Amino acid sequence: MGIDANISFNFMRRYLKNNTIFGLAILLFLIATVILSPLTADPTKIDLQNNLQPPSLKHMFGTDNLGRDVFARIVHAAKVDLTISLVIVGLSAVIGIAIGLISGYYGGIIDKITVCLIDIFLALPELILALVIVGALGPGLLNSALALVALGWVRYARIVRGSVMSVKERQFIEVSKAVGIDDFNLIVKHILPNVVTPAITLAMLHLGHAVLSLASLGFLGLGAQPPTPEWGTMLNEGRVYLREAWWMSVFPGLAIMLTVLSFTLLGDGLRDVLDPKSRRLVYG
Repeated sequence: MGIDANISFNFMRRYLKNNTIFGLAILLFLIATVILSPLTADPTKIDLQNNLQPPSLKHMFGTDNLGRDVFARIVHAAKVDLTISLVIVGLSAVIGIAIGLISGYYGGIIDKITVCLIDIFLALPELILALVIVGALGPGLLNSALALVALGWVRYARIVRGSVMSVKERQFIEVSKAVGIDDFNLIVKHILPNVVTPAITLAMLHLGHAVLSLASLGFLGLGAQPPTPEWGTMLNEGRVYLREAWWMSVFPGLAIMLTVLSFTLLGDGLRDVLDPKSRRLVYG
């Protein structure tokens, strides 16, 4: 019982480091706003008679140039940005982990090709590549997500590949091969559980990066298209009215900042809990 209590205490002490609770509180608040989004005003309703109204009791974050409620648009945009970011990270992680496992385990020509691709992708600016891909596919949330997935798998593959190359040399792997376990079961049941920890930590940090990248594409007009509310698109719309209607840009910008901050703090805390001896892992 005493040992369990010590383990729980150490777990909480590590989890509370680096303001992780603050990041968790922000994330829970964002999730609550997404759940309660149906209760807000219609984010696409145009009211030109009340356009560019400053923050008030009626419109908490003011209205935009078309009279739409900025608070309602931010809340509904949170659902769009968080959902798409989760899809981007999930697909990137699955693809990257699978490639990293295969490359690290089998080596040879497969590994050489994988390493070459990883080096090429990491050597080029990610946002520029995303712009090229979305420019070729056409603007829109789906194409933006596909572009970010096409670039997001690289870091998962690199981390998992390195871990696999270390784990596969251990004695228990040799014993598993000796007793006749096939490659698939060996990779899935024995190697994957030993290499997935850094990938989980990276995924949390990647969520913040995905939100920021999605907003960047939206700001450039390549993400969500009107009238769909999206933080980056809202920033672009408010850019023209920054002097006379600062709230159109400030509040979406704060939403992006707090979301990225929450995932960064949670990623730091998760790293400390899952792998306290590891060096700082930074996405980007």
